Amino acid sequence: MTYAAIEQEAILLKAVWDMIDDMVNFEIFQYPVTSRPTNLLFESGSHKRVFAILLADFLAQPKPSALPFAFAPSGQASRETDRTYLFYLEAIGRQPQLGPDASGLAAAASAFADWLNAECYCPAVWLSELDLSLDLRVSRIWLLKVVGDANKHNFSRLGERVKQIRKMLARHGHDIDEGRVYRTLPDFHHWFYRDVFSYHASTIAEFLDQIRRALFDYLEKVCSKLRVRTRIEAVASAVRRGLIDPG
Repeated sequence: MTYAAIEQEAILLKAVWDMIDDMVNFEIFQYPVTSRPTNLLFESGSHKRVFAILLADFLAQPKPSALPFAFAPSGQASRETDRTYLFYLEAIGRQPQLGPDASGLAAAASAFADWLNAECYCPAVWLSELDLSLDLRVSRIWLLKVVGDANKHNFSRLGERVKQIRKMLARHGHDIDEGRVYRTLPDFHHWFYRDVFSYHASTIAEFLDQIRRALFDYLEKVCSKLRVRTRIEAVASAVRRGLIDPG
C-alpha cells in the first residue's frame, strides 16, 4: 500500500505525539507543588524505569520497512540523532505537508537533537568490579540508550551494549575483558541511571514537552486554515477536499 505525502506526515506526527504523551504526564511525574521553576520528580522508581525505556524507544531508529513514511533514514547518519524520530521531525520542518510552516517544530526537534549529540562529562566514575576510577566522556544519546536498554532487558540480552561499553572503556585507555564488563554492569547502572539520568530527567522532559507544544501549534494552524475546531475535523475536511484518499 502506498501513502500520499500528507498521510505519511500525519502518521509520523501521530506516532511522535503518542510517544511523548506516554512519557511526559502526571502519571509518570509528580505534580509540581510550586509555580516557580523546579525539577520534576518521578512518581516512583517504577515510573522512572518506564520513562527510561520509553525514551530509549523514542531514540531508536524506526525500521523503514515498517513505516509508511516518505522520509528515508539518513544515508550518512552523520549525527547519532539522524537514527531517531527527531530526524523525521526535522525533515517535516524542511518540507511540511499539512501546513505551510513547521519551522517551530523543526526548531524544537533540532534543539533536542543538539543537546543529545553533545558530550556528557562524568567525572570520577568508580567501577568497583574493575577497581577503577575514571572520567568518562560520552554522548548523551548513547548514555540514554544504554540506560533504557539496561532497564528493559536482562543482562543476558545486553551483548551489543556490553561490546559498546568495552569499546568506550578502550577509548578511555582501558582494555577490559568482556566478561568483566558484564560483571561491572551494576556499577554503570548506578552511575548512569541513578545519578546522571536522574539529573537530566527534568531537562529531557522539558525538551519533549517543547516538541509537543510545537506540534500542537503546527496542527492548530492547520485546523484554523481549514476552519475546523479539532484535528479529527481537519482530517475529514482534507478528505472532502481530496487532499487525503480515504481508501
